[in-house]
Parts: sequence; C-alpha cells; structure tokens
Amino acid sequence: MEPDDLGDQMAALTPNLRAFAWALTRDPDEVEDLVQETFTRALGARSRFEPGTNLRAWLFTILRNLHLNRRRAAAVETRVISIEQLSLDRTPSRLDDVEARAVARTSVAAISRAFRMLPPDYAAPLHLAAVEDLSYSQIAALLGIPKGTVMSRVFRARRMLIRLLAEEQL
Repeated sequence: MEPDDLGDQMAALTPNLRAFAWALTRDPDEVEDLVQETFTRALGARSRFEPGTNLRAWLFTILRNLHLNRRRAAAVETRVISIEQLSLDRTPSRLDDVEARAVARTSVAAISRAFRMLPPDYAAPLHLAAVEDLSYSQIAALLGIPKGTVMSRVFRARRMLIRLLAEEQL
C-alpha cells in the first residue's frame, strides 16, 4: 500500500475516530490530541500494517491504547458507578409507555445530549455497537474486556439513554 493510499484511507476515518475519542473522553481538546496522535503513531508504524486487514479496527485500537496510556499516566481512577445511578432496579424488561413515547418524539439533538451524559465506560461500547456497527466480539477485542461485559454495558447504556430521554420529555 502506498503511503498516500494509507493517508487517504486514514483521513476518511477521521470522523469515526473523533466520535470514538469523544465517547472515551468527553473533552474536545483531548479528542483532537488523541486523533492526531493516532495518525502520527499509525503513520510511524505503517510498515506493520498489513494491507487488506481492517484499518478502522487498527486505528481504533491505537486510539484506545493511547487513551488508556494517558489515563494511566495521569493516575486517573476509574469512576465507580452506583446501582442507583444506573437505575437498573427500576428498569422494566421492555419499554414502558412513557419511554416509548419519549423515544418516538426524540430529536437527534436530544439523543446527542443524553449520550453525552452517559459514563464513558458505557458510552464507548454503545458508540462502537450502534454507530460503528462493530460486533460484540470486535468491541470486546478492541476494548480489552470480555464479550459478556460488552453486551452488559451496551444493554445498560441503552437503558440509561432511554431513561434520560424519557425524563427530558416529562
């Protein structure tokens, strides 16, 4: 693969990388830093990229590793989320009438606002599943967590998102 081809393909994935970085950090400056550093690392390691493999997954892995390295370096502790915050004890097995109406009347802007309120540990897997259309197995490999954890976090993130949207509509 010619360097220009790789650069063009990477540039086309910039919005995807920004969205993933946003799901991880919620910080616009950090998003830009992570995306730029991802491209720098990828171009520096382009000889290790095998043409014909999944460039998007390779770049997402680089970005995620950069993010984790920065978190470790800053000694940021993982946020502990209480059961009350997740509201799982009140979550019905299916959408209730209020939630169903809220989802039906929801705008993209409202969904975006609600998504920004999700904790990063839940927002990242949901983003990868819903927006990037990755499988649970791919997400598990990318985030370095078990597939069952991915499935649980995506489910919980969807429930939190629906609850936030329902509360906004009340």
